[in-house]
Amino acid sequence: MQVDEALPAPLRAYGLDLLTAMRAAELRAAGARRDARRSSRRRWHLPGGRSRLLLGAAGVAAAAGAGGFAAGAQFNGPPIAPQQWVNGLRVQPVGSIDAGASAAFSVLRHGRTAADAMPGRLEASFLRLPGPASAGANPALARAARGLPAGDAAWLIPADQTLCLAAEIRLARGVRTGTQACAPTAGAIAGKLLALGVAPADPGVYGIAGLVPDGVASVVVRQARDRVASVAVHDNVYVATVTGRFSVGFRSASGAVAKLGPFGVPSPSRRVGAGRTRRHRG
Repeated sequence: MQVDEALPAPLRAYGLDLLTAMRAAELRAAGARRDARRSSRRRWHLPGGRSRLLLGAAGVAAAAGAGGFAAGAQFNGPPIAPQQWVNGLRVQPVGSIDAGASAAFSVLRHGRTAADAMPGRLEASFLRLPGPASAGANPALARAARGLPAGDAAWLIPADQTLCLAAEIRLARGVRTGTQACAPTAGAIAGKLLALGVAPADPGVYGIAGLVPDGVASVVVRQARDRVASVAVHDNVYVATVTGRFSVGFRSASGAVAKLGPFGVPSPSRRVGAGRTRRHRG
């Protein structure tokens, strides 16, 4: 399996995380079956006469989930590639927020409180994804965006030379979707950090969450047939629900115009071009 390189960056990153997660699940299952067939555990010997237990894939996954190493070294170096994380290499989470990121995003300058903590289930799933984990993302430094509409929530999570955005977005009919994305800090400051979640039962419907720097009060979401909606920004974060292909644009405090997209595909359950946007106003 592979991810189509022609896909837009957010979709390509989402596909990579999905495929690597599937591959990790396959490895865990294969390891469990293999271990079940073994009548005794094997050991291999290190130089100097020391020995270490040879863990199957299931044991490796458990060690990783507990914060230990997984079939490889753990070090304090720069971010690694997501595939290296899948292969077992680990990095320590960052210990502080990058000064450049803090200067660009007021949400990171808030004093952290209990309200900034990510829900346990969300944090656990977030750290299992190769993208955030390989960049040293640290949920203990996360800041929650305040003022979002009821039913929506988003967190900005610092990483090494990287920023990650995780969100839970309310779609139509009470359905919720979760999404996450990471981008180099410079790209995030330019407004290029966009997370896209899908509605499993409603193809072509997306929940989006994006990050913009200080000085941007709203973004413009454009869909088919030139349908345009202004979406409010709260603590540097905007969220919206869209249908079909869409693009996002905004004007920075310096006057520069930025545009992301187009992304998405037409919804097969609706007439092509009949896009809709759920506006999130302040």
